[in-house]
Amino acid sequence: MDLTYFIEYQCGIIHKAINKFKEVYKKALDDIESFNQWIWSSGLYKKLSEKQRVMFQVAKSGTVSIFTASSVRDNLGCSYNTASTVLNELVDLNIFEKKKHGKEWLFYMMDKDSIQKKWRTQLTKKSR
Repeated sequence: MDLTYFIEYQCGIIHKAINKFKEVYKKALDDIESFNQWIWSSGLYKKLSEKQRVMFQVAKSGTVSIFTASSVRDNLGCSYNTASTVLNELVDLNIFEKKKHGKEWLFYMMDKDSIQKKWRTQLTKKSR
């Protein structure tokens, strides 16, 4: 009835899980930092208006994943047309995508790899 081996084994499992969590967490932080540096160095962040920056930061943080012109209007305190313009310009900049859901357009941020790939393609086309 010695539980020592059982307890040691379970502690080993917990220790491995904690180390794996720390490893994944550090990698996620490194990815976020790398993406933030790329946004700044690529000039993408400088192209955004103040309202676009707010929407981009909210989307990037994961606080909200889907935006509508109505929700942006309510949160930014602007007109529906301004909110719609802000979101459509983010689509034009290849940061957001949109899809129709009933009568309303839903906007969401693309994944960071797609943003970087499309931004590089766009810069290559402009430099030619």
